[in-house]
Order: sequence, then C-alpha cells, then structure tokens
Amino acid sequence: ESTKVLAAEEETPPEDEILPDANQLKAIIDFTKLNDELEGLIDSNPEEAGYLVEEEQAKVERWKAYLAQTAEGKAQAARWDVLVARLNGGGSTPTPTPNPDPVVTTRTETIAITTIYTADANLEANKQVETFAGVAGVKTYTTRDGVEDAGVVTVAMQPRQVTVGTKSTVVTESIPAPKDIEELDAKLEAGARVLKKGAVPGTKTTTTSYTLNTATGVAVANAPVETIVEGTAAIYLVGTKTTNVPVVTTEEVVETQVVAFETIREDDPNLEVGKEVVETEGVNGERTIVYTVTKTDSVETARTVKSDSITTPATAKVIKVGTKPVRVPVVTTEEVVETQVVPFETIREDDPNLEVGKEVVETEGANGERTIVYTVTKTDGVETARIVKSDSITTPVTAKVIKVGTKPVHVPVVTTEEVVETQVVAFETIREDDPNLEVGKEVVETEGVNGERTIVYTVTKTDGVETARTVKSDSITTPATAKVIKVGTKPV
Repeated sequence: ESTKVLAAEEETPPEDEILPDANQLKAIIDFTKLNDELEGLIDSNPEEAGYLVEEEQAKVERWKAYLAQTAEGKAQAARWDVLVARLNGGGSTPTPTPNPDPVVTTRTETIAITTIYTADANLEANKQVETFAGVAGVKTYTTRDGVEDAGVVTVAMQPRQVTVGTKSTVVTESIPAPKDIEELDAKLEAGARVLKKGAVPGTKTTTTSYTLNTATGVAVANAPVETIVEGTAAIYLVGTKTTNVPVVTTEEVVETQVVAFETIREDDPNLEVGKEVVETEGVNGERTIVYTVTKTDSVETARTVKSDSITTPATAKVIKVGTKPVRVPVVTTEEVVETQVVPFETIREDDPNLEVGKEVVETEGANGERTIVYTVTKTDGVETARIVKSDSITTPVTAKVIKVGTKPVHVPVVTTEEVVETQVVAFETIREDDPNLEVGKEVVETEGVNGERTIVYTVTKTDGVETARTVKSDSITTPATAKVIKVGTKPV
C-alpha cells in the first residue's frame, strides 16, 4: 500500500479535481482493495465474483460520489466498471435492485482539543499563560442500510493556545580575589605591611536558558553557561628596613552598608491616568563587609576585605501608574445648614454676706445656638469641598452666675507631710538537684539575703490630727537574693 504525495513542483490538479483529504485517501485505499479482490475472483471463481458485485455495488456508488472530484477516485471507479463489464462478458454492468426504503442513521464523535505551546522569552521559565481555551471539534458518520461512511468533520477543532515562559535565569555571585601580592620596600620598617593597591573581588555569572518542548509544554533547562570575571589581587608593601620590632596585631571589623531598593513603575489599565498607587513598599537591604585590619603599634596599617555579601536583599518598590482614561465627573453644589450649641460660661462673683466655702447659683446658665450655612460641592455625588457661606449666633447664651462666700469663718489648719516606712522582703529558698552530689547530701551554693521595701506615704493632718494617709510610692529598693541549695541525686 502507498499513498501518493504531491511534491511542491508538481502541477496542481485541474479545477474540477481536488487533492484527497485523509478520509478520502482511506476510501481510495479500500476501493483499490475491493477492485483487487474482484479482479482475482473473476479469474478463479466468477460465480463468487458476481455475488461480490451484488453485495458491494451500493457501497461502490457511494464511493463514486464521495471520490468524484479526486483523480485516483475516478480511476478506481472506471476500473470497477471495466471489471464488472469483463465479468458480464463484455456486457453492461448489472444494475443492483435499489432499496426502496433505505435505513439512514447518523452518529457523532467529539474531536478532542489539542494544545499548541508557544515559547515566550520574556515570561518567567515554565510559567504558562493560556491565550485561547480551544474548541472541541465534531465528526459526523452516516450509515445507510448498515454501511457507515468514512465520516465528515462538521465542526473543526480549534486547538488550545498556551504561551510558556522560557526567560533565561541569571545568577551573579562574588568570588574571592586572588592571593595577595607582597612587594619588598627598603624604606618601610621591617614587619610593616602597607596596602598599595586594594583587592577587587571577581564575579561568576551563571546563565541558564530554556528550550520549550512543544509536545509537553515544559521549558527544559539547557546546560548552564558560566561567565567568570577574575578579580585582581591586593598589593602590599612589606618593609625590610631594620628598626625596633613593632607590635603587629590583626582583628576583624564588621561593617554594614544600606543597599538602596529600586523603584519599578508598572502601567495599570484599571487605574485612572494621573493616579499612582504604591503596590509594594520598597525596603532597603543590607550588605555586610568583613575586613581584616592590621595594626602596627596600635595604628591601623592595612585593611583587606575578608568577605563581602548581601545579607538582606532589598525589596523593590512597585508603583502602579494609571493608564485608564479619566471620565469627566459631574460636579454639583448645594447649601447645607448646620446648628451648633454655644455653651454658656460660668461667672463666679464674691459675696461678703455669704460664708467662706458656700456657693449659691444666682442665675442658671442657658446654652445659645450658632447657625452655620455651608456651600457644599459634590463630584459624582461624593462631597469634595465645603466652604462657610455664613456663621452667626442665632440664640445668645445666658451666663451662669454663682455667688461665692467671702465672709470669714473658722479655717482649720491643714498640713501635709511625707512619712517613709521600710519593710523587710524575705528571701526565698530554691532547692536544685545535683547529679554530681551524693544522695542525702546538701550544699548551700548561695546564701539568701533579705531585701528591703520602701513605702512613702503622704499624711494629711487637720489642726495637728492625722485625717488622711495615701501611698505616694511603693518600691523594692533592695531586691532579695534567693538561697540556693544543691541536693545530691548521685547514687551512693
């Protein structure tokens, strides 16, 4: 069996012919097999060949109609007619008795949705975004008198479209600088080591690209590519001049630096033009640098970077920038009247006819009323401005007048003084198991010491007699020390 495939340079079929699709190709193959079977029976068993023609003639007629616009279909139809004529001894093809009431049924099959994956180099690796959900297709089969055709696609399947991220990941890390270089210096005292040129750490950048497997939709990581930029070594001058031997010490000094956060501005189609909203607040990171500091006679003579790392990464500040067109708001104004209570004042007047300490209300106070008229502006029904149009006292207040006695009476002598009182705070005793001390033995590890509590009272006296006492302060001035006893638990 073989299927002819037209090459690109071959001539296109005539206008009344078409290239067969997959279903038509299958029908052509089946038609060819039937012709081969008929040709074999004509020579070996003509009677059986006649039965075959009667049984298959209805199917052949459907094939002829179905394949009428294909060159191979027409060729097999012509071959069938020649073979039937040969079977009949050169006569006409026997016409089968048509079925006056054929049984016709149909059935459908769902054509499952397939998925087409497309790579997106700007999308995070293996992040999938569905751009089209896809539509299932439908294929309809027709059966006439028990013979089912090859089926026709009545609803074309539309594949699901998915974009898969293949954005490369880039990781950059610091690598130590090469070993320090020392240069002898006869002008520098022996033992001295002075930095001539500081070290520069190198960097290693690892880039991982991804290749999309269009069958599975998985972005497969390719072999990482490393780019290394070597650092430069620090150069130190080492003294060779003979003098008094200095005291050289080294110590580590830790320094932290702020890593400023970056600000990212992203368009937001749901936010109006001109508006900006902070979606994520930026947070500065922290960089920690450890130096090895060399001191000669307590004076710093060298400093090298031992380590330099980002201990707290910075968090970028994300600002949403509105791109949504601004709608023209509806602005209205109206007057709003508001009343407020004006509280009355209280006037206290001396009265020489009233004893000291007595008070009499001569006139009861009455609140007044204040009326404020506002001009209120609303935008889309929401108040956006309010200004005062008028502000007046519509009801005056009536002051409350209280007569206060000034007539002399006996005034008791009231004095106050502070009294300090101390109290002992007893220490507590704590017993602790000691696995190193034999059972039955106890050792006082810490002697208990009482503490002291100080209470300060404010004492009020009237004509020399105490009439009130309140606590001004109450504090532990000397905390107690607990007595600790070790109790042996070690088996004897």
